[in-house]
Amino acid sequence: MTTTSTTPALQTAETLRVDCSSLPTESWPEFNPDLPDIPTTDVIREHDDLAMASHGCGFWVLDYTAPLRQAQPGITECAAHLFDFAAVYRSANGVVLSWWLGEEVRSAADATLEIMDTTGDVVRITPAEEGVERDPRAGPALPLASGLDGLRWDLRTDPPATFPDMICGGVRTMSPAVPPGTYAVRLTVDGWVTEAKVEVRRNPWITDVTDEELVAQYKLGMRIRDRVDAATSAVIANRRVKPQLDEGLEEVDDEETLIATAERLRAAASAVEAAICQVRSRSSQGPLNSAIEVTNRLANVLPMSERGVGRLGSGMYAVFEIMVERLEGLLGELEEVWGDELAEVNTRLREMEVEPRRVVMGDWVDNSDVTGIPPQTVHPPLETNDAAIGRQHDRTGGS
Repeated sequence: MTTTSTTPALQTAETLRVDCSSLPTESWPEFNPDLPDIPTTDVIREHDDLAMASHGCGFWVLDYTAPLRQAQPGITECAAHLFDFAAVYRSANGVVLSWWLGEEVRSAADATLEIMDTTGDVVRITPAEEGVERDPRAGPALPLASGLDGLRWDLRTDPPATFPDMICGGVRTMSPAVPPGTYAVRLTVDGWVTEAKVEVRRNPWITDVTDEELVAQYKLGMRIRDRVDAATSAVIANRRVKPQLDEGLEEVDDEETLIATAERLRAAASAVEAAICQVRSRSSQGPLNSAIEVTNRLANVLPMSERGVGRLGSGMYAVFEIMVERLEGLLGELEEVWGDELAEVNTRLREMEVEPRRVVMGDWVDNSDVTGIPPQTVHPPLETNDAAIGRQHDRTGGS
């Protein structure tokens, strides 16, 4: 018989089965009811995995045994309990975050799983979003079934905003990998808040790269992500205006001047949008037939910057700055469209006693202290022709 000991659990390997027990060892229930009846000669725990060797029948691995090892009387009586996590390496395939929910969640609206860095900034947030189709780049929604559950964090920050049918050819990732450090995990469900820590370690085999170089690589990744977010958010806002135009025209009689102005607005906004993102692509093969635009080019810089580990060459920053300069010019053109053509449409709608059309945008990123470039001009929810453009929102994003 071979025994592997952890606190507070024990596992024993016997001739035809593996048993487990919590301390104190009052009972030994069978640990592997689905394991075939084979001689189990050894049991070894490596991080949060349990490996079992058999006699001539291969070896078996049980992934992520943290909830089992941390099981204590009373946990199943808790409304919410977040288990501690073993340290994970940046080169690994993420970490499984597990929890126990004592009963069905009453309200999914405020249920979230947040991951925060050492400064308290939220680098990743996963809402429940029941019944909402999520972008695959953002990962799965927060599961809220009662009992033991969890999801895998890929050790990356939140991705930028995306829109339906968005195609970015060749872009393997839209958000940077976090640097080494200790991150707080916070689960909020029905007013209950439970927290735990997870340590992200550097690859121990890479010894010629400093932590400062890894942080510099991460900061460039954040700059890229933020500028892609600025571009996609502008496209989303632009597309929100177009159906409003149709609604506004339906509320008025056939008015040739208004219709002509609205069409100029639609054409000008669509032209800038097409220069920001390729709007003709409908599949992953689209970039083969339609030239990629500035957002796709900028997003491609992120996976290129992560092909190696450590300090990046000056060429990577130069490419980034070229793409950002091009993007800033297009966003400025879109501002002019909203400030001129949209203002003209709204002026005419007011004269006809119809509610003006609005450019509605969410919080935009202001990471000027990280990026070292001027903050992007932003638009809070406003009537463009009346608003003071440029108000900044702080984002609880990574640093």
